[in-house]
Amino acid sequence: MNLFLNTEQNWSKTEDFINLLIITDSHLNNVGGSETFLRNLIYHLSDKNYQLTVIQLADELDNAQPFDRSIQDIAKLVHLPLGKIYNWTALNVIKQIFSIAIRSHIHLVLSIHEKADIIAAILPKRIKKVSTRRDMLICPSKALLRIRKILSSRFDVITAPCEAILKKVTKFENVSKDRWKIVIYNGIDLRKYNPAVEPAPDIIQLKEEGGIAGVCVANPSKVKGHVYLIEAFRQVVRKFPKAKLFMVGNDLGMFKDLIEIIREKELQNNIHPLGSRHDIPHVLTACDFIVSSSVSEGLSNALIEGLSSGLPCIGTNVGGTPEIIHHGINGFLVPPRDPDALAASIIRFCKSRELRQQMGLKSREIAEKYFDVRKNMAQYDLLFRQLLHTN
Repeated sequence: MNLFLNTEQNWSKTEDFINLLIITDSHLNNVGGSETFLRNLIYHLSDKNYQLTVIQLADELDNAQPFDRSIQDIAKLVHLPLGKIYNWTALNVIKQIFSIAIRSHIHLVLSIHEKADIIAAILPKRIKKVSTRRDMLICPSKALLRIRKILSSRFDVITAPCEAILKKVTKFENVSKDRWKIVIYNGIDLRKYNPAVEPAPDIIQLKEEGGIAGVCVANPSKVKGHVYLIEAFRQVVRKFPKAKLFMVGNDLGMFKDLIEIIREKELQNNIHPLGSRHDIPHVLTACDFIVSSSVSEGLSNALIEGLSSGLPCIGTNVGGTPEIIHHGINGFLVPPRDPDALAASIIRFCKSRELRQQMGLKSREIAEKYFDVRKNMAQYDLLFRQLLHTN
């Protein structure tokens, strides 16, 4: 669905110096998918002819996350905490951003999330504007969504990491069906996530001989549907007592409740909440399949990581998941909130090692074709350069 990009013309001319302003509601130290996308983009563009300025509208975190490279050495970081955008404090922040845009001779602005979109949309007309939409319009404020609908026409391009998000944006914001909406998939480092990575020893030790292990990588929350997955796995264990499920994710307050549910269902020997892990590639290759039970999803980075690690996949048929899991090819799609369907798909994997292996090979093929971070970030570079050459 790359309707705007002209891949036949070479737009990577070294003389095309670009002053790019990135505005985000979040903070680059966060560990979510949007922040991962931004860090990947910044790292990639740092090797090109860009001057990068990043304005972060969220409160600064006390516990900074480690990065592969220091972003401060790559981009100019500006921290302008902004709560509500419709008050006097917001006017001061907007004034500062206008000053930065004019003083730095910004050519192009990329905005991510609602408040950033509103500010980017009202910047001077000479600045090219790209809005990237990262979720299925789970907007924290209906007022912000209404304002963004009004300002959508001021963007030169709207991007999204999957077709499902772009279709929803088109519908809910009445965006015209023309060529300035494109899909650029999320990508990951396929060298870091691959089937040859050494499996995590502790996971291997927990797996019983002759047993099968699945993994769910998601911060526990209602939207991730862990309760449905636990119920599904109770059905699996009845037929395959040695089956294991590993739950990986930051404890945002729900792990205690999940552990209690696991105890009530007498699944302590089968379901293992691991909390946060810093060796995800090794955890993945120690397992036999990956599962996502989300009731709503944009484009799951966790599933893409599992895909790249050569794992067959099971996921709910929501958001962009059908663009990752090709039903019957590299895994199975099931309805959300349906433990019976989840259980049936897991049982199919438990029954057939050959099926898991065949689908795992297809997973890696799909990852290499669609989700290579180097290729996908290069598409943004291509987009920016092509956009600056259009009237």
